[in-house]
Amino acid sequence: MEAEENLELRIIDIAHGGYGVARENGQVIFVGGVIPGEKVRVQIFERKRRFAKAVVQEVLEAAPERIENPWPAGGVAYTGAADFAHIALSMQRELKAQVVEAQLRKIGGEIITVQLADLPLVVEAVDSSDGWGSRSRIDLVKMPQGFGMYRAHSHELLPLQEMPLADARIGSLDLWGRAWDKYVPVGAKVRAVASSGGDIRLAVGKKVYSAPGKRAARIVREQVLLLGQQPQQQKKYCYVLDAAGFWQVHREAPRTLIMAVQDFLGDISGVRGVDLYAGAGLFSQPLADCIGPQGSLSTYEGSKEAVKAAQKNLAAFPWAKAQEVRIGARNIQKLTAQADFVLADPPRAGLGVAAAQQLAKSGAEKIVLVSCDPAAMARDVAQLAAGGYRMAGIRIFDIFPHTHHVETLVLMSSK
Repeated sequence: MEAEENLELRIIDIAHGGYGVARENGQVIFVGGVIPGEKVRVQIFERKRRFAKAVVQEVLEAAPERIENPWPAGGVAYTGAADFAHIALSMQRELKAQVVEAQLRKIGGEIITVQLADLPLVVEAVDSSDGWGSRSRIDLVKMPQGFGMYRAHSHELLPLQEMPLADARIGSLDLWGRAWDKYVPVGAKVRAVASSGGDIRLAVGKKVYSAPGKRAARIVREQVLLLGQQPQQQKKYCYVLDAAGFWQVHREAPRTLIMAVQDFLGDISGVRGVDLYAGAGLFSQPLADCIGPQGSLSTYEGSKEAVKAAQKNLAAFPWAKAQEVRIGARNIQKLTAQADFVLADPPRAGLGVAAAQQLAKSGAEKIVLVSCDPAAMARDVAQLAAGGYRMAGIRIFDIFPHTHHVETLVLMSSK
């Protein structure tokens, strides 16, 4: 990253990726670490023909919502792991809602813009906390001493002395001293986990530890308690999965997302459902329970390890089958044929244009799309809408507080 000249700019908007938007001599400049309305001095670090990217060097006129960053190492000038931490939490959510709406309007076009008129776009909190200490999983890189992360927009590794986003239980792994230096090779990527089932682990390649030098099983346990209107209506779902496997990182996200999906789908007893990119079965298990033995659930996932976990997690529901399949445009229509509903929770890149077009041919009455990238979500929604579906609901959740990331659930209906 070769830095260029300093400029004084007025931030006029917020863009996808958490960048503030400014203009200089007709060129758009995306600036990290700012808030719309601010006047700042920035340093350009990348110039293209149509735009440039910069990072703030000095705030000349601060927005009322600017706060002192409680974790400077997470800021855009360092790791960028908490790139919104300089913004009051309520304003973070307002900006995220603006980004989601802008992407839907820009990419979805007129058809989505019309449908948005009747849909509220509010980023919802998933708990009453301030957002710190909410992550059950963090990814780090081993340094000669301790662990670190890459500098934002760079391949430079930077040491960390703390990770305030992480669940406090992860602190028992003693990551910030020299305790792990002789057990983890320099440069190794690791995942620290504090599961809801009480497992605290460090996954290092094929090895898993419960403490420095103390090996542990790869499996961790997760529990999700779904809340009902009455105590007797509460249900607990138990999962096992690989310590390095995918699971929603915010400790309250699994419950929140499952309940939102259930709300979108309504009564699904006895129907035929399909769960695409099902992972270890976060959504599959409660969906199978709601469908019951008179219906069926087919779940598909490309990771062999995740499918093995899903099969264990669905053992009590013989009408639900987990299969290892690489999902794409060539087979998605076949996988979803005759389904009454489809739930799709693809990776950050989304379904993709071709796969979304094929999914629109499934004939399913309802499609629920789960996405952590507003642009990918908007593109997929646009393709489903072009294929005859209507955007019937949207929920936006702040499961990545103090970052620009956001989780979106969209209900597409064929009616």
